[in-house]
Amino acid sequence: MASGVKGQRTIAKNTRVMLHGISSESAGTVGNLQSDISEIKSIQTQFVEALVSESTMSQRQLKRMLGRNVNVYLSAQEAVKFGIADLII
Repeated sequence: MASGVKGQRTIAKNTRVMLHGISSESAGTVGNLQSDISEIKSIQTQFVEALVSESTMSQRQLKRMLGRNVNVYLSAQEAVKFGIADLII
């Protein structure tokens, strides 16, 4: 949703938006697991940077939100407030 054209990203008034950090399951050798952890951290960093650039949230604010390790649910009004959407329809 946040990657749409800024100024044209609409959301219905009763919509909820869920934000969550990257998750994964891994199995294998220690080397494989270490590689997977490194890749997951890299993907998480990319995700945060992308969402920060497409919204009005700061990196610190977004990391704090995701750092609670729970799904974060936003109302349509909150999605607009945080710059994930632009207009409630």
